[in-house]
Amino acid sequence: MRYLKAFLLAALLLPVAMAAHEVMHAVIWWMLGVRSVVVVRPWTLQFPPVTLPSLHAARPGPGGLGGPDVAVPLAESVANNVLGPLVVAVVLTVLWLSVGRSSRVARAALLANVAALLFFALIEGAYPLLDVWNDDVADVLLVPDLNYGGALLVMLAAIAASLRGGRSPSARSVVSVRDEGAVSPGR
Repeated sequence: MRYLKAFLLAALLLPVAMAAHEVMHAVIWWMLGVRSVVVVRPWTLQFPPVTLPSLHAARPGPGGLGGPDVAVPLAESVANNVLGPLVVAVVLTVLWLSVGRSSRVARAALLANVAALLFFALIEGAYPLLDVWNDDVADVLLVPDLNYGGALLVMLAAIAASLRGGRSPSARSVVSVRDEGAVSPGR
């Protein structure tokens, strides 16, 4: 039951983490002197066939949001793609460290979101590098099923690792009983 609770809590937190990560992309672009906006766009999954709203930090070009994004140097693009999710992962890690160890479900949910953000840092950082080499290969990383499916698998693994080997509540609640007939050392 705690695995299910941790997964549901992690799933509830994921949209907040994803929104923060896209806002962080926009902040980093701003710090680099690049105009950007956060937009809502559809992501259509193949399995299950559903369209989900998704946030994206876009760099509108001269044609506005309908046109291509402003071109930026490769190093800046890689840095932004990695740092957006990484900064939010660090913030959630600090939160994870501050949550008491007895709150295993909450800690597992936070750790699952940290793992998902690290997954996104990896694939988002790889995208511009692969795009330089072969844009067809890089476009595979934009498939929504890979993005959300990969994040889901990473989250499940993090939850399983976090909750594995834990003691049951009955094992933690050991009660010490004092032997009333024993003589204490001071008497």
